[in-house]
Amino acid sequence: MTNQYQDTAAPAPTLGSGTIVAVTGATGFIGGRLVERLTEDGVAVTALLRVGAPGARLERTGTRIQRLDLSDPELVRAALKGIEVVFHCAYDWHDEAWNIAAVRALIAGCRANGVGRFVHLSSFVVYQLPSEGEVTEENPEYTHNAGYAYTKRQLEREIMNAVHKDSFPGTILQPTIVYGPYSRTWTIEPAEMLRYGTVVLPDRGEGICNVVYIDDVVSAMILAAEHPGAVGERFLISGPGGTTWGQFYGEMARAVGANGPNYWPAEKIMTAGSKARKLVRLIGRPELAIRRVAQAPPFRKLAQTGLDALPLRFRRAAKDWFFRPASCWRDHVHVPLPGDLQLFQSRATIDIGKARRILGYAPQFDFAAGMVPTGGFLQKVHAGSAHHCGSS
Repeated sequence: MTNQYQDTAAPAPTLGSGTIVAVTGATGFIGGRLVERLTEDGVAVTALLRVGAPGARLERTGTRIQRLDLSDPELVRAALKGIEVVFHCAYDWHDEAWNIAAVRALIAGCRANGVGRFVHLSSFVVYQLPSEGEVTEENPEYTHNAGYAYTKRQLEREIMNAVHKDSFPGTILQPTIVYGPYSRTWTIEPAEMLRYGTVVLPDRGEGICNVVYIDDVVSAMILAAEHPGAVGERFLISGPGGTTWGQFYGEMARAVGANGPNYWPAEKIMTAGSKARKLVRLIGRPELAIRRVAQAPPFRKLAQTGLDALPLRFRRAAKDWFFRPASCWRDHVHVPLPGDLQLFQSRATIDIGKARRILGYAPQFDFAAGMVPTGGFLQKVHAGSAHHCGSS
């Protein structure tokens, strides 16, 4: 692939051939691409997977599969014998306690085995996003005491405490909006929302979308694993900048032949997003209310059990109807929630100067260049998306 944009002519960073690494979250979007890059460079990779997680794609790359519960310190200690570098990409969206236990077990396992470097994948959401200006590693942290940002902040504190306590060789990377082939959150879902429904953005979609292409994130991870100045530091990782949310959703729409986003005044979005209006919408479309309840964690298992009791000829269609992703709901108007509205309105940019200065990080893909492979991927996905999104 030829890049349309080059920040620097320097080649993509690599670890030395034969380096022995372990990767958690290797079946995910970022972890999976990291494994591909490492194995292409001759790195010996062990993927630490949960029992039952799919591993066939990884095995085809020559990756060694080790199945275990990352929250079990003894199993983790045994799995990290002989490992030189650990990349921690795993995250459980439904179990905050597991995430904390897993990072503690990994820290203990690295200490016990003399692992030389621990690279943890966090997120820029640990910082408060202002309406204007630049975000650096010195910005105030997000203050809420629950949710994804809170958990990511807690994980960072576990690592930095270990760094300060006994010089643990940890590094934290904080990528922004990561997109590219196989990204569910910031590639497949936006495209589905545009294709099957209507995406609403505030005003004219002029808020800044701080995007970074997947290969640039992987390059930053590799740099963090090899650079001595990375130990004990946190690094914001983003792309070259200059992209708006209107451009982001507009290009995703073009990739799948869909209409672009609609633009509403922020006041209208706030009103539409209120609890009262949500209730009215769900009453008007009771099937959405049923689906939302069925997909909520407390009820999903119960609904799954009930559907499993249906005759085989009805089961697949019923499960598709109940559990179809919200991004695939036909004619649905995707109005930003209050937290998303703040993100879409912000004109703040991400300062990657620290990563440039210490790691030598130089993003290779602007948004136009990153959308070449991303658009090709989306066209293939949506050419055969009837099975994924259902036929109705």
